[in-house]
This record gives sequence, C-alpha cells and structure tokens, in this order.
Amino acid sequence: MPFYRSAVLAGPDLLEKSRVVRHAQNERSFHIFYQLLEGANADQRSKYLLEPIKSYRYLDNSPRIDGVDDSKELVETLGAMNTIGFKEKEIDEIFRLLSGILQLGNLQFSQGKRDDAASIKDPSVADKIAHVLGIKSTDFTRCLLKPRVKAGREWVTAMVTAQKVPLRAPPPRRPRRRRGFSVARR
Repeated sequence: MPFYRSAVLAGPDLLEKSRVVRHAQNERSFHIFYQLLEGANADQRSKYLLEPIKSYRYLDNSPRIDGVDDSKELVETLGAMNTIGFKEKEIDEIFRLLSGILQLGNLQFSQGKRDDAASIKDPSVADKIAHVLGIKSTDFTRCLLKPRVKAGREWVTAMVTAQKVPLRAPPPRRPRRRRGFSVARR
C-alpha cells in the first residue's frame, strides 16, 4: 500500500480476517506470516517460538510463489516499518502477535470425558501462545474454556463445549470465484 513521505497511509486497507483462518487452494495468507517464518534469525525463532511454515494449520497447503524471496521481503518490511517510525518494542509486539495468531490455528479442542465441557487437546500449544503473548497460560486457558459472562446483573462462569469455544475455526466455506485475482504480487 502506498504511503506519503509524511508516513500517512494513502488509502484504505481492507484485511480479510477469513484469510488468516482459511484461504482458497493455491492462495497464500498474509505475506507477513511467510516473511517472518522464512526471514527470522535464530534469536527471533527462539524468542517467538517459530517453526517451519508447514507446522501451522493456518498456513498448510500454502503455495510457494516463484520469484518471491520472503526472507528478503522481511528485510524490506522492517525497513519500511523503521522508515515510518516503528520502535523496536512495537516491532517486537507485532512479531509476538503474529506468532500468537499462527499458534492459535494449532489449538484444538475436544469434549471432556465426564461432561460436555471442552478441553484443550494439547496444552503445550496453549502454553506457547501464552508465552509469546506474555500472559499466564492458566489465565488464557480459563478464559477460553470457562469464560465469565454477564447474566442479568451478575457475572458467572460458563462452561463451553468444544463446538462453542470462541477460537474455533469457522466451518468450511464454498470456494468463490474471484475475478481479476492473482496470487502474483502486484
């Protein structure tokens, strides 16, 4: 997206949140995910708990784009962020958020054995998410599985089923035809 020298965005930016969760075959999600995963150095990989692209459900079946070097593009993205005044701490927070989003896609839920309450299939995934987001894993898990909701004038703890967990991916959508859409970069 173009921006003027004064670092003001030159137009609206419409992000499809559905492209994070699910995308059409042979379509990639947002480029920053691939840039971070391909271009991160060893310290960043450790700090943000980054794994290879194929480790993330949100990015599975993502095609490679001929002529696109995601590592090089990360350097360019960081240069642009510095140009418009992002501070190192802000970039760190963005990378933590991106890693957390990717990890959220790997979070899976199942029904409890004794009741209908949901449980997390692999608690280590919740631990990773909490770590990169800087929150306690127990608090994160409790908010997902036993959210506090307002009932009348008081707050109560609700039990949710695996189908009602707030982060559950939406059901598959039918592919739609896109006129003029290309996977190639503009």
